[in-house]
Amino acid sequence: MVLACGLLLGYYVQQTYFSQKQRQYQLDFGDAQWIESPEVAPVAYFRKEVFLSVPPVQAWLEVAAIDDYEVIVNGRSIGKEVGLKTRVAGIYDIKKRLKVGTNVIAVSSTRTSYPGSAQILVRGFIKEPSGKVTSLISDEHWRVTSHKGIVAGSEEWTSPLVDEQLWPNARQSAINGESIPIAWVDTNPLLLQLPTSGSWIMAENAGTEAVFSTLINADHAREETWIQLASSGDVDLLVNGHLVTPAIPPSSSGRALPHLAAPSASSSQIPEETQSGASASAIETPAKSTSAASSTQKPEETQPAVSGQASPARGKTSTPLFEPPVLSAYDISYWIKKGPNTIVAAIRTEHVPATLFANGFLVRDDGSIEQFETSSAWQVGDQLAGNQAARSERPIELGKDGTAPWGYLKQDLARSIDRSDFATLAKSCIVISLTVILTVAVWLLVSAIAADRRREPCFPITIRDFQRAGHFSRSL
Repeated sequence: MVLACGLLLGYYVQQTYFSQKQRQYQLDFGDAQWIESPEVAPVAYFRKEVFLSVPPVQAWLEVAAIDDYEVIVNGRSIGKEVGLKTRVAGIYDIKKRLKVGTNVIAVSSTRTSYPGSAQILVRGFIKEPSGKVTSLISDEHWRVTSHKGIVAGSEEWTSPLVDEQLWPNARQSAINGESIPIAWVDTNPLLLQLPTSGSWIMAENAGTEAVFSTLINADHAREETWIQLASSGDVDLLVNGHLVTPAIPPSSSGRALPHLAAPSASSSQIPEETQSGASASAIETPAKSTSAASSTQKPEETQPAVSGQASPARGKTSTPLFEPPVLSAYDISYWIKKGPNTIVAAIRTEHVPATLFANGFLVRDDGSIEQFETSSAWQVGDQLAGNQAARSERPIELGKDGTAPWGYLKQDLARSIDRSDFATLAKSCIVISLTVILTVAVWLLVSAIAADRRREPCFPITIRDFQRAGHFSRSL
């Protein structure tokens, strides 16, 4: 009984005080208003048209709704959330779904847990290369209907060809002005709200393998730190010697990452089960994706393919050698220590030079942000940053985000990272063991005090208590 109590108490202490918890963030919707259909409609379809003269540099959308919602931009699903009896919320990168001309931003919502109409709350931001900013907020200018077939025809309700002037305007909900609890999100919204900074960098020899590194300074251990990176091939990201990105299997040619241990994948592992950081993300995203895109997919629908794939048979359409990379975000706070921290990115490609684009930020205790980014100040070579014996070789800056043939990078948020290393397991075992020992010590101390007051030997009292606990346990 005492050991069981000690184990349970140790597990509680370990989970409460020594286990790293997922940070959560509250979205700021600014001046946006809760809107709904002018008639009672538990199912509603909202849409808003936006005209752009050039592709945007930056575009994001925050959405909240009761019970569930789905965000659709130009007929493509961006994301969805479901949570009964909850005002669910999310933030999404939409710049790769926007195009020159008329764009339709649509949100469908179904209210199932409460009586009343479906309601949504939307705030968005679109920035063009010229600096022109278009703000989106949910208000009476949005159009809404309770059924898709308001106009007969073959066009979907999310199509720009639909005449939305025939749709009624939305109205403000009665809950505006009240303090409404909205679900928090797992990803720091600053990843999308801060302008994308940094330059594409490459080694002077333009080789297919390269290691880039830099140093960042933290005020204390596990200071909140995020990094986003994209590359022209497979990538391993290390923070203070700890591998952050998932393991990458060797390519078909058997080439390994330079100067780093190259983990191998099991023969039974399928491509969709492997992950390759920024270049071949297999993390679950709102839109269905695979590690290698088929020839029928559009460029923006694909994730960067793992380099070194075998060529298809003659006469068939081959997979492009170079596909648009994705700017993937990682929360690396768990491995941050006080003082200087080393960030290393090892890149391997098969047909093109190894290049890297990265940026990130640290959140200070006073709420201020300190950013870092790839530039010619990074190191390139065989040694890690901070080593005095390392060669002082600097990379070449190729250009900013948007200068590459694929345009501005698509951003993927919420990287799932496995922190179950040996040190974490050992620390958990030590905490639980110490708690069990302390619990047993307290039990023995209390038994000794009781024996002293009764003027009886401590050992018989301890045995008697043990027997009573045994009888009690069996009765349960």
